[in-house]
Amino acid sequence: MDRHFEVIMTDQEYEDFENEHEQDNRNISNFMDQWKIINYFIEEVKMEIDVYEVVKKIIGSIKPTGRASEDEKRYENLKELTSLADAVLEDICIIERTCKKDRNSTVKRACKHCSDFLDSNNIGKIK
Repeated sequence: MDRHFEVIMTDQEYEDFENEHEQDNRNISNFMDQWKIINYFIEEVKMEIDVYEVVKKIIGSIKPTGRASEDEKRYENLKELTSLADAVLEDICIIERTCKKDRNSTVKRACKHCSDFLDSNNIGKIK
């Protein structure tokens, strides 16, 4: 059984539909252009990305200025950074704690690195 449906739109409905999707297409196009630029720097230029610098750019300034209008945002940024640091430290502690008895040399190496990091920074074990 062959079924055929015909959709009828008024000229105004069609124009509205086109306008809505035109903005979507521009957004997609802008995103693709930005992605091409990022790919160029990463692939062609082989730019080395410093993770710490990326995190600082994403989170924003954290040092208080003494101006309440700025310091509120910087305080929120600081809370975000310390939350990230807490999560990273917890991951390091979990590796250090759970891999101690492993016999695999690469696992032992990772465990030792975590242990050395925690000891050298006077960081207690997170339970």
